[in-house]
Amino acid sequence: MKSMTGYGRSAVETPFGKLVVEIKTLNHKYSQISSRIPPQISPLEPDVFKSLKRRIARGQIHLNVELIPDERAGFPKKVVMDADLAEQYKNHLSSLRESLGIEEPISLSLIGSMPGVFELIEPELDEGEIWNWLERGLGEALDALEEMRIAEGEKMRSDMEERLSLIAESVRRIKEIARNDVENHMRKLSKRMREILEGGYDESRLIMEAALLAERSDISEEILRMESHIEQFKKLMGSEEPVGRQMDFLLQEMLREATTMASKAISAEIISETVRMRSEIDKLREMAQNVE
Repeated sequence: MKSMTGYGRSAVETPFGKLVVEIKTLNHKYSQISSRIPPQISPLEPDVFKSLKRRIARGQIHLNVELIPDERAGFPKKVVMDADLAEQYKNHLSSLRESLGIEEPISLSLIGSMPGVFELIEPELDEGEIWNWLERGLGEALDALEEMRIAEGEKMRSDMEERLSLIAESVRRIKEIARNDVENHMRKLSKRMREILEGGYDESRLIMEAALLAERSDISEEILRMESHIEQFKKLMGSEEPVGRQMDFLLQEMLREATTMASKAISAEIISETVRMRSEIDKLREMAQNVE
């Protein structure tokens, strides 16, 4: 079981400079990727996304790739100047100055700051070669990310086990209370009727009412299903596969069973236990939102 939250980083020295890969993941219902990749590597983005999806099944993924070129290796950045465009800017600025009657001279810094006058050209790289190094960097960052997500998942598992044991204990107590609940209720009802009617009452009618009450308040099926859900949830916690969505589904079912128990209950003790149980289920649902 893995958490969806994590961070991984790698820094790989390549023949053309240092390649830094950072991956941060957050919880999200589906798989969603956002990236910042240098222009010279951007053609490889589809391959990068495939690599990420192979290792991360669900969550919001933030990828940052930085290439720090090594100019000594023959991959220098180049600055290109567009002199014709600079001349056009100068002419237009001169016309504007005259039409507005401004005497201030046109500075070189102003012309140089205009869009397109200077352009920074990144070095061209061989896609096949860069992919070999990028794949390595991605793999190392993903390994670091997975290590963190597994560690976070273990912490969550420990907390989940504790909450699940509290739910199981509530189910056990409910089962115990329900065993004699109807019988005790009818004994009290019978005693009260005898007191009111001074012994003159219809025993067959009382038996029929008891049967109807027993049927309406029977929660044995809900208890069995709840116990089954708890066992299934335990198995999911021990799985190495993505189980977040399955957990969410099971917890919805557990919440439904607890609500049904409460609606059928004739005992305040059972209702009190279902309140505690639903509180723990809600806490589990919050945690399950961060499980891959």
